[in-house]
Amino acid sequence: MGNGLFDFFVTGGPFMYPLLLFLFIGMTLIIERCLFFFRFDWSINSGSEGSPFDALLNKNRGQYHDDPESFNRFMEMDCRALLQGLDKGLDMLAAIAGIAPITGFLGTVTGMIIAFRDIVAAGDVSPGLIAAGIYQALITTAFGLIIAVLATFFSVLFKARISRYMKNMEQASNRMYRTLSESQGRE
Repeated sequence: MGNGLFDFFVTGGPFMYPLLLFLFIGMTLIIERCLFFFRFDWSINSGSEGSPFDALLNKNRGQYHDDPESFNRFMEMDCRALLQGLDKGLDMLAAIAGIAPITGFLGTVTGMIIAFRDIVAAGDVSPGLIAAGIYQALITTAFGLIIAVLATFFSVLFKARISRYMKNMEQASNRMYRTLSESQGRE
C-alpha cells in the first residue's frame, strides 16, 4: 500500500472502477449544467431578447391573442418542452447519487469477505491483517459516499432553480391568460 492517489485507488479494489466512471459522468453532468444554467436567460416578462420564456410568451400571445384557451394550451405545451431542456441529465445525476453509495457498500462487503477469507487462510488473527482488510474495504464506501454527496447536492440545487423558474413561468402565463380573457370579454 503506497501513499499515492493511484495506489489508494487500486487499494480500494475492483469496485473503484465503476465508482470512477460514476464520478466522471457525474462531474461531466454537473459542469455541463452549471455552464448551461450560467448562460441561460432566466428572466420572465423582461422584454429580454434572449429570454426563452419571453419568446414563447410573445409567440403564443401573437398567435392566440383572440383565443385565450388556445393560448393557455400552447403555453403549457411550450413551457413543458422548455422545462425538459432545463431538466436534461438531472435524472442521470440523481441515479448516480443513489447507485454510487450502493456500489461503495458492495465494494466494502466484498472487501470484508476477502479480509475474513485471508484471516481464515492465515490461521491466526493479527491486527495488521484485520486492519489492512478493513482499510481496503472502507475506501470504496468513502468514495461512493463522496460521489453521492456531490451528485445529490447539485441535483437538488439544479432542481430547486428549475422549480422556481417553473413557478414564475406559471404565474406569468396565468397573468397573460387573464389579460387575454378580460380583453375578450370587453369586445
